[in-house]
Amino acid sequence: MDIKEFQERYSAGERNFPEIDLTGADLSETDLSHVNLTNATLTGANLKGTRFHGANLSGADLSGVDLSSATLSAVSLYETNLRGANLSQAQLALASVQNADLTGANLSQANLTQADLSGANLTDANLTGVDLSEALVQGTDLTGATLERADLSTA
Repeated sequence: MDIKEFQERYSAGERNFPEIDLTGADLSETDLSHVNLTNATLTGANLKGTRFHGANLSGADLSGVDLSSATLSAVSLYETNLRGANLSQAQLALASVQNADLTGANLSQANLTQADLSGANLTDANLTGVDLSEALVQGTDLTGATLERADLSTA
């Protein structure tokens, strides 16, 4: 399925697209709320400003994607590959990010309020100014992560 067909089917009300390959797709500023992209491949995609409220991206490969200013609130990112992704200024409040790989990701100024990051790998991630208030961080690997001005209150 190509990007055009994906967009047409989503616009027609379809939400279930597990294992779809959208490598390098430009879906910036698109509303993809409640979409199921379980185990999908979106490496190198432009998802800047995209709205994924309530979506399931578990097990997806989002390595190197641009998710800056995206809305990922209440999203499932369980075991998702986000290595080197740009999530700066993204909204991830209440997101489930357990066991996800965010090695080298840029999460500067992101909102992760009440997010579940249990077991996530944030090695060498940029967490400058990130809001992790009330986030669950048990077993999270923050080795080499930049935490300047990060809000870790009650985390």
